[in-house]
Amino acid sequence: DDEGKRLPYLERRVTLIVPEQNAASLRFLDGQTHYYAPRPEEIADLQDKADKLGIVVKEVGVDSGTLFVTFNRNPRHYTDGDPRLAWFTDRRFLTALAHAVDKQGMIDTIYYGFGEPAVAYISPANPVFHNPGLKDYAYDLDLAARLLDEAGYVDRDGDGFREDPKGNKVEFGLVTNAGNLLRERMCSILQDDWTRLGLKINYRPQTFQSLVERLTTTFDWDAVIMGFTGSFDPNNGANLLRSSGNLHMWNPAQKTPATPWEAEIDRLLDEGASELDLEKRRRAYFRIQEILHEELPLIETVRQRQAMAYSADLRGFVSTVWGLYEPERIRIGAGGG
Repeated sequence: DDEGKRLPYLERRVTLIVPEQNAASLRFLDGQTHYYAPRPEEIADLQDKADKLGIVVKEVGVDSGTLFVTFNRNPRHYTDGDPRLAWFTDRRFLTALAHAVDKQGMIDTIYYGFGEPAVAYISPANPVFHNPGLKDYAYDLDLAARLLDEAGYVDRDGDGFREDPKGNKVEFGLVTNAGNLLRERMCSILQDDWTRLGLKINYRPQTFQSLVERLTTTFDWDAVIMGFTGSFDPNNGANLLRSSGNLHMWNPAQKTPATPWEAEIDRLLDEGASELDLEKRRRAYFRIQEILHEELPLIETVRQRQAMAYSADLRGFVSTVWGLYEPERIRIGAGGG
């Protein structure tokens, strides 16, 4: 360090492995661990009890990743004449559903206020590549209903559910991984609002193993809530964005891009990965975010405002959404900071 003392200050750091987050929380409250990333519903309570518990609770920033809804555009999922592929590739249909995502309701009821509406694919936690110029799809069920009407999705038989222009009832499945309460609650909110629009939504959470199999092997799904972590360099997400990527969820492993806008994203990814000029790289990734926002293969939801709780006797403890900053400078002593 500046005084010539060898780093790290601590000789070792031990990671305690526990089965789930409730156990992690209890270990922290019992003093068995020095720091803990609380869930949204825990943050305010920990802040109120910080002095009594001898801890510090700080917000560290908005989530670096993305949590979104995506629809299956993979022809391998559909038999001839199945109308769902036409719905899920109809930008008018997707725009209506984007206006029926109650982000503020999700923030208030799921994130307990510790969240922000997500607009761009790249998080504001990455200010170099985050595109701040995109206008969000405002939550407006009346507007969403009008857009569906104008696109020909109307209730033709009076049963309370819409049919597409060819008379097919608009009904599809919505899945996420069971046990992730945040995503399960998010699905319930979406199901309620989309049902109010006159769509028939069949929500069935899946085990994580089953969900992965559906997404990567059988392709047997309609709509899913899924999250991806962020990184400093947007090219690390190329396997999701590139049309040939096996994580290009809505239509993976394409031999050639299925749409002109996917071909443009492929070209921009190549440009962003090979260009050395930072400003030119920024423009490439800004344009990718614009395309995703316009074409809506991913409908963004909400990003959590993350917090960290840690023992007050930790010195040099600096947490960020990207991890611990200079962890080699952490030490234990009276009067943390």
